[in-house]
Amino acid sequence: TTIAVGDGGNELGMGKVHSLVVKHINHGEKIACHVPADILVVAGVSNWGGYALAIGVQREAKVAAESLPNGEMEGKLMDAMVRHGVGDGRVGTVQRSIDGIELAKHVEKIEELVQLGQE
Repeated sequence: TTIAVGDGGNELGMGKVHSLVVKHINHGEKIACHVPADILVVAGVSNWGGYALAIGVQREAKVAAESLPNGEMEGKLMDAMVRHGVGDGRVGTVQRSIDGIELAKHVEKIEELVQLGQE
């Protein structure tokens, strides 16, 4: 079984919804992935979908809460990426953002997802 997370149509696994990407995403005919996944998690930002998936697995597997994503970790990861010249693919520059969204919004979303996973 394959699981994939995507947000824009070009990620591996988004081939499961290839025709929808072509129809509804700007330049979808050029960027649409052809490789499907058995289970596809689609999110506004793929990082958020990945975190939601990780939180769900953590909850079901009863793994220690320390392993959950958190704002501090996200900040450290983003700082490391910037230090190494990794750019934001949406805006095309090296900055502390993902898909054009600043770190503070990502931290807020992580905290929301963690909270939902604990309910």
